[in-house]
Amino acid sequence: LNLPALCFVEPLHISRSLTLCWHLPDRCAFPCLGLNMVSMGSASVLCAVVTLGVLVPGSAMATSSSLASHDGSLLLQVNQSSGNVITLTSRGAPQQAIARTVLDGVDQTAVHVASDSAAITVTRTFQSTSPVASTVQLVEAYTSQDDYIALQITVTVVSTNRNWTAPISTQVSFPDTSALRVWAPWDRGSFDRSYPNYDPLLPSDGHNSWWTGSYRYGTRNSAPDMIVAPQATVLAPTQNNSAVSFVLHPDDPLLDMWLHLHGTTEERRREASVTAAALPASFQFDRLYFRFDEGAEYVFNMDLVSHRACFRPSLAWSIKRFPKYWLPANPNARKLDGMGSYSPYQGDLSDPVYKAMDYKTSWDLSGKFFPYMGQFLPPVKPDEIWLNDPEGTQARANISFDIINKYYAAAEAQGFATLSYYNVFEYGLNMVCPDKPYKGNTSAWQDANGYLRAHMSDAVMLHTWSPGSGFRRGCMGTWQGGIVLDPSTPSYHQFLLDQLRRHFTQLPAFQGIVIDRSDWNNYYARLGTGEGIAFVGNQTAFSLKKAYMDITNDLRDMMFNYGNNASMLINTYGYSCLSLMKPFDGSFSEGHAISAAGLLGVKTTAIMWTYDAKECCPSQSEFDPYMHWRLYLGVYPMAPFPLNDHAIPASSAAQAMYQQYGPLFAAINGLDWILEPHCITTNVSTIKANGFEGKGVQRYPVVTGSPTTPADADLVVEVTLTALPAGQTTIRVLYPSAGNTWAKPISATVSGRMAVVIVALHQGCALIGVDAV
Repeated sequence: LNLPALCFVEPLHISRSLTLCWHLPDRCAFPCLGLNMVSMGSASVLCAVVTLGVLVPGSAMATSSSLASHDGSLLLQVNQSSGNVITLTSRGAPQQAIARTVLDGVDQTAVHVASDSAAITVTRTFQSTSPVASTVQLVEAYTSQDDYIALQITVTVVSTNRNWTAPISTQVSFPDTSALRVWAPWDRGSFDRSYPNYDPLLPSDGHNSWWTGSYRYGTRNSAPDMIVAPQATVLAPTQNNSAVSFVLHPDDPLLDMWLHLHGTTEERRREASVTAAALPASFQFDRLYFRFDEGAEYVFNMDLVSHRACFRPSLAWSIKRFPKYWLPANPNARKLDGMGSYSPYQGDLSDPVYKAMDYKTSWDLSGKFFPYMGQFLPPVKPDEIWLNDPEGTQARANISFDIINKYYAAAEAQGFATLSYYNVFEYGLNMVCPDKPYKGNTSAWQDANGYLRAHMSDAVMLHTWSPGSGFRRGCMGTWQGGIVLDPSTPSYHQFLLDQLRRHFTQLPAFQGIVIDRSDWNNYYARLGTGEGIAFVGNQTAFSLKKAYMDITNDLRDMMFNYGNNASMLINTYGYSCLSLMKPFDGSFSEGHAISAAGLLGVKTTAIMWTYDAKECCPSQSEFDPYMHWRLYLGVYPMAPFPLNDHAIPASSAAQAMYQQYGPLFAAINGLDWILEPHCITTNVSTIKANGFEGKGVQRYPVVTGSPTTPADADLVVEVTLTALPAGQTTIRVLYPSAGNTWAKPISATVSGRMAVVIVALHQGCALIGVDAV
């Protein structure tokens, strides 16, 4: 007791009566150095009092309850007075923390904690008095499981005098993050570039703070950055190589959610490096727009998981728990792996250049075969002919089921895949919004306006809302004067299903679809009707995400009914969101968000747009890192292909450059990410390395990921592999510009499942291959 100390004070949303306790150090709840805010009602007070105790609510001594996973890997302590988690112990390394779920900005008026050996239940009461008079109960139920602790959050609106909403916020804070790092499945700064500003596989820098920033779940609409899966990981690499992942369930109710990181500024970090001051940091998941009307109840779930200090076990856990969201729904869909095209070209594909580039999958250009948007395969007789869409880079042509099927069959016979264009939101050509007069007098399918008014008028949305843009009145316009429809309305929903059925019944060589324009998931419709669980712009609302999930799941069910040999990919340009991925087999996406595509594609196909040669191939020094990043993340670029639409066109120069890397991409076809912790490391901090496995082989891309100088283009790198397959293996290396000729590494020393491999990079790249003997 010779030196006084500042005690870390946990945030309290409790009664205004507080008691200061003095006691011996061994009775202190969590001795540490730090400052924090205490929230009392609407007032906030910074506590900076020198004390040998802790601040506790209205009692002489705060006690805690403990709960552990059955295997003992994770232990948490909950303060009996506040209901907050105060300690998380992973792999024997305790971390002082504060974790809780609250209605952000709403007064908490009561808290009750009940516990036994298998569970801890925290019941919080929140009350709003003006302008809404409402009482909401929030229950956090922690339960011990075999190898994790489950948290179920139940929000019940006990009473209210009108509809309202508040963020349902799960908050986790730490008094000192100098030894901690944070990771999430994020896309930071890759959206508008040919390769990312930040490596998505790396956690925060760990230098006394976390990154700051806000990440919207699944989209960068009205957001600076995004996460693709709802989880975050706190790593303590110097403390028993431990980590805790907070994994939200992708099947929870979804409207909108953000991950916010609260770290410190660069200036404060520089100060900390000199003063060694402890710096607090936190993160929070905010679930937005849930409608609070009397009797409403929402249930959310989170797994708290202990593992080694690496991002890979966090992904592995989510995949183990929710395989249908990560794995392809069609087990044969990995035949799509390879570079892609978006073109009206229907010519010969026998030129060996295509396979040398690892070209594989054609997505039908919109309008290549259909007469107008939304009418993808019209309801005609088997021998009937129609004209394709009048706009686009394709030529006008007569189309029939037989013409389409012969093209699909010919491509498949040459070893390539074809996917039909699909879109569940956009409809029509030169549409007149149904709130205005239309002079047409036919309901035949050839007249998009007349057909809509006669058969699907209930699908028109005239009043919508979206984050960042607010209210929008009248029809939402889109490509070629089309409009956006609501796929959850019965008539339009069935219209979309009927067309997929025709693909199966009329096109024997049909291989699947790509669904375009996921960006419309950002909108809310049916405002003020009382439908849906959302409350936006002070009105009840229905989220189009729900409509999207319903129709895509029903499309997948139909694929199952027809043998499940067809594939369905999503264009993630608008939404890269795990919660939407259950019916899909992977992605074929516009844009540049390769971090998002790669992370969503750890078990599935991921193809990403290349817009032109200026993007990828202005010079060899710029082409190499362009390919490095895509190989590193397992994302296939677009190939230089004849008649590509707003994508890289065919040219002998571009095709020659692509052939340098074609064999490397072909070597990872059909492989999944290796998710064992620390499976690959190098002795050069700037080198990027990842691992893929499957079919009895492993492939490890080792790349510089940036424009190379002569000094580092042929850099010698020591690579440590720790997850080799059991049994005898051979280790070899494939380089760019080497064709399919594998070389020996400089050296390879194997001991059990571990190997140290020394390789010299060529063009800043090497692909290490491990093959079972």
